[in-house]
Amino acid sequence: MSLVSRVVGLVLMRVRLAVSYHSLGTPLNRAHVGGKLLGLLVLWLGFLILDVPQALSLAPAVLFLAFSSPRPVVGGGLLLSLIPTSFVGVASMFLTPYPPLSLEWGLRSATLAWRTFGLSLSSLLVFASTSPLALAGLLARFGKAHDLVVLFYRSLPLTVNDVTEAISAQGLLGKPLHHTLVPSTLLALRRAEGLALSLYTRGYRTGPRTRVEDLGDPLWGALVVAVPLVCLALGLLL
Repeated sequence: MSLVSRVVGLVLMRVRLAVSYHSLGTPLNRAHVGGKLLGLLVLWLGFLILDVPQALSLAPAVLFLAFSSPRPVVGGGLLLSLIPTSFVGVASMFLTPYPPLSLEWGLRSATLAWRTFGLSLSSLLVFASTSPLALAGLLARFGKAHDLVVLFYRSLPLTVNDVTEAISAQGLLGKPLHHTLVPSTLLALRRAEGLALSLYTRGYRTGPRTRVEDLGDPLWGALVVAVPLVCLALGLLL
């Protein structure tokens, strides 16, 4: 197996941990799903409207989410978030209207990199610490949205696992990394077709769903909202 295949395989293993739900009883696991989504929305708003150095006021909120999340999610989320951050950071150094090595050039690159990292990590921490059933329960009155959430959470970890296994198999055969795209894509399409056939034969129809799981602790949910709100307020006041 080539070095590139090994590195990609290790990265995908960490990605699989980041996109899979982990129920370990952490504070972020127990928080109300509505509060987590609202807190994440506040963080998104802060990252989009604040520039460096004001946007650094959101760092305590991201650290709060990290310390409140399961450890596997944090490790995988950090690695996965660094991938888009690296691309955006490097691209912003060359695709810029400002002179290289100027103050404006540095602030713009740092702002884009921090926004990408913060948005990616906070989103991964929240969704990987949220039960798919609880998230679907929040959308129980919206049939199609409920069904899309459940299908997404069921299919994404399986797809990442398929790609990881395909890379390992192709690497043992000494074949290039891009040869994994065809079998992985065919397997994902076959699984989707089988799922559609299964739902059709059972007479499945979209519509309001019955909530089958508790939505979480409102107190922890309120705290997940309050911390980003305070950080955003501090950033606006700086």
